[in-house]
Amino acid sequence: VGEARRDDGLDGGWVGARLAVRQRAHAWLTSVEFELARPDVDRGRGQWWPWAVAAVGRRLGAWDASVALEGGATPRERHRVDVMAHLVHRWESP
Repeated sequence: VGEARRDDGLDGGWVGARLAVRQRAHAWLTSVEFELARPDVDRGRGQWWPWAVAAVGRRLGAWDASVALEGGATPRERHRVDVMAHLVHRWESP
């Protein structure tokens, strides 16, 4: 998936491009996304805001488990890295 975006916010706008790839390999699902945005006005937060996330997940019966690593820059933060985990159990009624 690829997209180009334009956002006009109250504190300034930006233009950016995003690329996302998802691949299923047997029971595993992998995903990688990358975005690069350029603010209209720098305001001391950098001329470019990169962002990326990589994730892997698997379904095991009624359980779904995934883990992701996300990093980037935003209008509020010069840099940030997060690790996320997700565990879900599905109950079905008769």
